Amino acid sequence: MATKLSPKMEQRRENILHAARTLIVRDGFDTLTTRRLADEAGITAPTLYNLIGDKNEIIRQLVFDGVARVGSRATLGEDLPPLAMAEGIIETALSVVAEDEAYYRAVVVASDRVPGAFAADGDGPDSIANAAQISISMMTAACRAAIGAQLLEGHVAAETLGLQIFIGFRGPFRDWANQLISVGEFRRRALRGLYIALAVDAAPQFREALRAKVIALEPPFQAGLEEAA
Repeated sequence: MATKLSPKMEQRRENILHAARTLIVRDGFDTLTTRRLADEAGITAPTLYNLIGDKNEIIRQLVFDGVARVGSRATLGEDLPPLAMAEGIIETALSVVAEDEAYYRAVVVASDRVPGAFAADGDGPDSIANAAQISISMMTAACRAAIGAQLLEGHVAAETLGLQIFIGFRGPFRDWANQLISVGEFRRRALRGLYIALAVDAAPQFREALRAKVIALEPPFQAGLEEAA
C-alpha cells in the first residue's frame, strides 16, 4: 500500500513533476537529469529519489497523470451507447492533448525511451505494468457493454479487443508526437482503428454501421472510389 504523503511532501512532489514538465518541453528528454530536476524543483537529489524515484520513474508518472486525466473526463456509464463510449474515450484523449500539444509530444517521445511508460504489458520476463492499462481497461469496458447490447457477438474477448484498440491508438499517437502526421490525421487513424477492431466481432447490422464509419473517414477521393465501385 502506498504511503500517504504529508501536505508538505505532496507539494514537493508536485513541484518535481511541474519542473519535469518544464524541462522536458524546453530541453528534451536527454537533458532531464535528476540533478537538474532537483535544482529546478528547489530540492535535493535524495529527496527527489525518495518522493518519486529516478528519471524513468518520473516519465512513467507524467504519462500516468496524462492517461488518468483522460480517465477522469471520459464518460463511462450504462446509459451511454457502447460505440459512443468508445468514441468518446478517443475524443477525450484528443481534447486533453490539444490543451498542451508541446508537452504531450515531448512526453510521448520520452515514453519510447522508458520501459513500461506507455505500452501494453508484454509477455516477456521484464514486462512492466503501466499507465496503458487504464486506457485498455476503459476500452475493454466499452467492448463489454457492446457485447451486452449484442452489437458484438462475443467470440472475441472484450479484453482482446480493448488491447487491440489501444494498440491502434498508440501508433498514430506516436506518429503525431514525432510530427509525422497532423492532429486531424491522428484522430482519423485512431477512430479507424477502433471501428476495424470492433468489426472483427460485430453482429451483421453493426458491422455495416462500422464499415460506413470507416468509409466516411477516408479522404474524399478515396470515398468517391468506394461509392463508384
